[in-house]
Amino acid sequence: AIANIDDAYTAVATASGTAAIVASLLAVLKTGDHILMTDSAYGVSRNLSKNLLNNMGITTTFYNPNIGDNINDLITNNTKLIFMESPGSLTFEIQNIPFLVDIAKKNNLITVIDNTWATSLFLKPINYGVDISIQSATKYIVGHSDAMLGVITTNKKYAKSIRESAHNLGSCPGPEDIYLGTRGLKTLSIRIKKHQENAIKIIEW
Repeated sequence: AIANIDDAYTAVATASGTAAIVASLLAVLKTGDHILMTDSAYGVSRNLSKNLLNNMGITTTFYNPNIGDNINDLITNNTKLIFMESPGSLTFEIQNIPFLVDIAKKNNLITVIDNTWATSLFLKPINYGVDISIQSATKYIVGHSDAMLGVITTNKKYAKSIRESAHNLGSCPGPEDIYLGTRGLKTLSIRIKKHQENAIKIIEW
């Protein structure tokens, strides 16, 4: 269902949003690699980079989410990946995804985005050329605070490695969580619209 909504080649469900982040990064990174991660990334993504990835010999540079052309100055010989999140967690910067994807392609870099806040209804990253899109389905997709779930959508190039990574890490969700995720999908569009209406009322007040 998520693959269809996202216009992606395939989707892989994980036990949590955190599991989706870990599985995605470990599917494509190895010791000696360097990644560029937006400074507005979810705390778990930042901690993963500073701890687990760092311990594996994978280094991270955090960049201003609205960096523009200056991101070229951060790309090194061992840079492998650009990690985006738009809107960013808590500070909600909107990144120029087509611009960053274009730079990534020119430098043969993988692009990953955390699409939790926008959801597949407001942003379809694969259509912008992003390779791997992550969502913490625990939040908007499940929507009722009664299950933990993550989902990864990807293009054909990384479909096999993403699925193998998630399975190798043992991050498979249970059937009840999957059921609650599909239940949430049925009302996602209605709930997101109401979230937006309420947020605008608070901002105007």
